[in-house]
Amino acid sequence: MISDNYQYLLGMFGDLAQAEPVAPASHAGIGRLLPPELAGFLFECGTGLWLDGRFQFCDPLRFQPIVDLLLQADMDLRPDRTAMFGYSAFGEIMAWNQDHGLLQVNLPRLWASVSHVVEGGTADQTIIASLAGIGDLNYGDWHEDGVDGAPLLFKRVRKARGALALGEVYGFVPALEAGGEAHVETARRLKALEHFAILAQFGPVTLFDYSSGEQVRLRELGPQGG
Repeated sequence: MISDNYQYLLGMFGDLAQAEPVAPASHAGIGRLLPPELAGFLFECGTGLWLDGRFQFCDPLRFQPIVDLLLQADMDLRPDRTAMFGYSAFGEIMAWNQDHGLLQVNLPRLWASVSHVVEGGTADQTIIASLAGIGDLNYGDWHEDGVDGAPLLFKRVRKARGALALGEVYGFVPALEAGGEAHVETARRLKALEHFAILAQFGPVTLFDYSSGEQVRLRELGPQGG
């Protein structure tokens, strides 16, 4: 059953496009890893796209290898207690960590941050607040490197490369961490799982704190973390 919180999001963004059901065999694993309302939403609605692919939900178990690559046996943000459930058009992922809250990773830049559950709040409320933010006109978009005042990239890349299908992402070739730049000409439609696996191997991921309004570097994620 879809909770009132997720009914609210469906009212904002509509039904998922290109929706595919989550395999029943995955329900137990997903239910163990994700907060109950989010798990219930995935069971009822499946995976799919919102806002022309600015955000899409993915199967957490299928994308678990990406979590393992990104967190690299981190002792604090443990990969076995973390599940990825969605990502933006250019590869900014959302994942849930059972100990700390909402983990967001900008994969092309290998930056991460955590949004903790506020006192008196719930895990699902924390996730809902972030998902509601995809309604921002600039969500999931990207600034073009070295071009001051240029329009953002999403609509231009979508026109040049075509609309995203379920399981796809816009990626820059070569990758930004390999010296590439973000331009319409360097953007490609790529399979998200394979592209994310490549980007994750440029790690480690750097964890930042934004709670003060500034970008404060905390540490690198990995076996030494904790």
